[in-house]
Amino acid sequence: MRVVIDASVIVGAALKNDSTPMRALLAVLEHHSIVLSTTVFTEISEVLGRQKFAAAVTPERRQEILALLTTAATWIEPDLTVTDCVAGDRQRGHGGCVQRPASVADAPLAGGRDPAAG
Repeated sequence: MRVVIDASVIVGAALKNDSTPMRALLAVLEHHSIVLSTTVFTEISEVLGRQKFAAAVTPERRQEILALLTTAATWIEPDLTVTDCVAGDRQRGHGGCVQRPASVADAPLAGGRDPAAG
């Protein structure tokens, strides 16, 4: 199975080796295939290089995580663009992001709905 892992899980895995995010990452790598895009990989790389993580994520640890992802990932380039995100209570299903085909990515959003959807 191909699995998409949120960048925050990868960052959590890098911060602490014996963490729930690291165990989740290792389980996916052992039993499935991680799907990554260059955009998400770049985001992960930039976040791991931030000064606020410097004490926990050494340059060596950063390279280790990035090499692990580079080697294990199935690389894709999605044809959807995230165009609008709203804050909310994710546990109750409120809030989130709207995704649309790139061809309608510049259409304005009205009331959190996608006008291109009709």
